[in-house]
Amino acid sequence: MEVYILKSVACLGILFGFYKLVLENTSLHTTKRFYLLGSLLVSMLIPFITFTEYVEIAPLGSAMTEFPATHTATTPNIAPINYVPYFIGIVYGLGVLLFSLRFGRNLLRIYRKVRYNPKFKSQSVFHVLLQLPMTPHSFFNYIFFNKTDYDSDTIPEEVIIHETAHATQKHSWDIVVIELLCIVFWFNPLIYFIKHSIKLNHEFLADRAVLQKGADTSTYQKILLDFSSPDNYRDSSLINLAHSINYSSTRLNGLFSKDAFGQVKKRFTVMKTHTSRKAAWLKGILILPLVAVLIYGFSTTKTIEKPLTDSGTNVHNTNSSAIPTARSIDIQIKQNGSYVVEGVSAIKSTLAKTVSKLHQDLTPAIRSQMMNIHITQPEKPSREEVQFVFDALKDYGFYRLVAGNQEVVRGKGNTPMASESFTAIKKKPLVIMVQLSEITINGKPSSLKTFARDIDKLTKDWEETDYTDTRPIIKIASTPEAFLKKLDAEYKKTNFSKANGGLGLLPPPPPPSPDAPKPVGATFAPNAPIAPNAQNSKLIQYNSKDGTVKSTKGTNIPPPPPPPPAPNVIKGVNDGDTNIPPPPPPPKSPLDHVIEMAKKNATFYLEGEKISSDKAIEVIKSNNNLNIQTTGKSSKNPQVKISTKPVKIN
Repeated sequence: MEVYILKSVACLGILFGFYKLVLENTSLHTTKRFYLLGSLLVSMLIPFITFTEYVEIAPLGSAMTEFPATHTATTPNIAPINYVPYFIGIVYGLGVLLFSLRFGRNLLRIYRKVRYNPKFKSQSVFHVLLQLPMTPHSFFNYIFFNKTDYDSDTIPEEVIIHETAHATQKHSWDIVVIELLCIVFWFNPLIYFIKHSIKLNHEFLADRAVLQKGADTSTYQKILLDFSSPDNYRDSSLINLAHSINYSSTRLNGLFSKDAFGQVKKRFTVMKTHTSRKAAWLKGILILPLVAVLIYGFSTTKTIEKPLTDSGTNVHNTNSSAIPTARSIDIQIKQNGSYVVEGVSAIKSTLAKTVSKLHQDLTPAIRSQMMNIHITQPEKPSREEVQFVFDALKDYGFYRLVAGNQEVVRGKGNTPMASESFTAIKKKPLVIMVQLSEITINGKPSSLKTFARDIDKLTKDWEETDYTDTRPIIKIASTPEAFLKKLDAEYKKTNFSKANGGLGLLPPPPPPSPDAPKPVGATFAPNAPIAPNAQNSKLIQYNSKDGTVKSTKGTNIPPPPPPPPAPNVIKGVNDGDTNIPPPPPPPKSPLDHVIEMAKKNATFYLEGEKISSDKAIEVIKSNNNLNIQTTGKSSKNPQVKISTKPVKIN
């Protein structure tokens, strides 16, 4: 937009400079009228002109080299907000509002004068008689006079002819157009110079009409001086929209002239000027090369590469060993599901047809070796959208499909569903470090008061799967227990904790260990395996296939040892109580575990899709060889994932 505004202002400045130097002091008033209005239109259109240049490029003889896409995981940097565009927009909006109110106020004042004052028709115009002292002026077909002067017949006939010329020649249309442009382009100073020149040229046209009616030049000039003198001048307060016989003599004089009668002198000079037909033709012809230079200098050129052909035969021969340079097609996916293919709109039913019109110089076989399809928007298209584009363009032929930082190389037999880059889960980073009372989240400092808010701000753009798939890294050092409890309470307020069934910052306390038995003459076996608990296992996973329990490292935890043999008790000897702890109970069956979780209002998932507890029980009853993974078992809302695939424990 900035480039367009600069080009438009430059064009308008050059056209206005040509008017001031070549046309203003001529008698070609009608030509000047259309030139000034046309300058505004041309200066707005030329920057939009675009010339397309086709450049023929010969194909390369070497085979195409594929560079594998590399993806580097980087921590996103939040750029500071740039408030300058907002400030400029507010200033521009205020300017448009003020100039619009000013324009509307002037229209309303003219309407009231026409509505509430006597008027009568004289030929094709209406004479409106006002009680207030004022200078005769016109607006469209209405000419305003002072009633006392009009009734006493003290208004010169030349003045009436002058104002009638403004009305019959429709000068008010020019004023309305330029006023509307002043509202939109109020920041462009050249608009106001053009507006002044348009109004002054209207006076030239009206002066010529008076002289053509047979008025004496000297007498008419004396009338202009009388109406322009400060003693006879009376403000009509409608200079922005109405035409007055003394226009520019005093009211805008301070801006455009050094003396009080500068513009009147110019009108006197132009009255005596006569431009010959030969000079008029010469000046008119100069406009054409001027416009041509502006088009050449301020238009836009777009270069399009076109493959080189020889005698109508396509150089891309499938029998040749040479493979042409790789080409690409950019596809944007809009929010409503439609597409933009290289600037051309399409829908799902027309996507393949739209793409087929591109690169027709290549056969599908060649395209399958060197054509790249780029989905440029959005940055993370859904798998369904990528699959649809992949299937729709199979017959067209392409080598590779790239969507954001994901890649499917069709030349290697990959598909969106099978491509490793698509099926891999990209986990979000969440690293929380607590030392004493200092807290950092992903390297950024936080506090107990803002802890929950900072985490929610970090995860506000996460998808539902990001919450459940991400495992936070929590590091705690030399921190008081009271502070950790407060921090844990704040952590449970976050959306991340709620999405994971109220997951806490701290692990739950381990279950109390049974009382150690007193020795009775025999000891337990050394190096007995430790049963899993909250301290040495992050998740509890039941594998219904063999009933084993796995640790976080994926290794099977051996079953508990058998109880030791009963000690030999010698009759008459009492070494104390011989309470031996019973062996741990066997793991619950998958069905019992699911029923227990259902009673705790757990959320169940089957192959990643959410199901009801009744459905989960029915599935386990029908197939006892499913894998079950339970998270947040001690929380208010545990999550149970059921799958036929092996479940990995982080």
